[in-house]
Order: sequence, then C-alpha cells, then structure tokens
Amino acid sequence: MKRIVISILICGVALLCNAQRVKVKNFELEPFIGATVATSNLSNYNNVIGPALGFEFRWNLKELPLDIGAQLYIGSAVYNGKNIGYDDDLSCRTFASTAFIDYNFKKGTKISPFIGLGLSANTYNIVEGDYDYSNSDDNNGIGICPRVGIVFLNHLRATLTGHFGSKIYNTIGFTIGYSFGAGKKISQSRY
Repeated sequence: MKRIVISILICGVALLCNAQRVKVKNFELEPFIGATVATSNLSNYNNVIGPALGFEFRWNLKELPLDIGAQLYIGSAVYNGKNIGYDDDLSCRTFASTAFIDYNFKKGTKISPFIGLGLSANTYNIVEGDYDYSNSDDNNGIGICPRVGIVFLNHLRATLTGHFGSKIYNTIGFTIGYSFGAGKKISQSRY
C-alpha cells in the first residue's frame, strides 16, 4: 500500500512539473446534456439509454493544469422489463451535487484532453416502476465519479463520466457541454 501511495505521489509531481504553463481564464460555467446507461445487470431487465443533464462551475488554477469544480447533475439508470408483470419499465433517478478535480493535458490548446475524479452527495429515487431492493427508493448516499473527456476549441466539452454510488442507480454517461467564460487569458498591455 505504501508503494502505491508513493508511486501515485511521484507520478503526480512529475505531471505537475512537466505541465504547460498556459494562462487561461479563471472561471467557467458549463451547462451539459447527454445520455446514460445503467451499469447494473438486473435479472428480468434490459439496460436502456437514459437522460443526463446539469451544469458545472469550474475554477482554473493559475498556471497549473488543474481545475476544481462544483457540479449539479440529474440522471437516470433506465431499465426495460422482460415481460415481468404490470409495470415493465424501471427508471432510477440520481440527483448529485459533486466536487470535481480535473487534470488537463494541453490546457488552452484547440484540443485538450482531461481526466478527473469527483466525490458526490447523492439523492436516489425510483421515478417509474417497482423494484424489490431493500431501501432502494428515496434515500441518500455518497458516490464517486471518475471521468475522462476532451475540450474542443476551449469551449465545447465532451465527457464520459461514471456515477457510482448505489447499485441500481450506477451509470456511465456521455455528455456534451459548452463552457461559458473559457479560453485563453488575453494579456493586457499597459500602453
């Protein structure tokens, strides 16, 4: 365990030392929309595509390839029943308030990939259908949200995010967003 922690720290320091020092605008606001797919395989149900939407506020750390953000997200793990009875569909909604940190490769360039990790406070709710899963409806929990994506032209952001917290609510989603306030910082001349 000690070796793993030391290895992660060394890799982190190496990434920060070799990072580009591009000045970008400090704050961004990004609304996004996309689709999710449930990660749980429930018996008698097929996983189908569900909705995802929200917005995120990000603060780009000065001259570092990191940004931190706060996100509000709503998404659903949607299942279609295999003729199991009176209500075949199941929709399990997650409302999440998430704190993220992202590492940006080539920050401020036309194509900038990133990886990130978030910790979320979630509210779970079954909005359609019934599922016999003890304490699965109307509860709260903590989740983890790994993500990877690409920023195009400093504004258009495509992201693949996992929302993992409670079994039947876990999803992997693909979203498209537009970052307002993003881009390279324009230096002001004193003349």
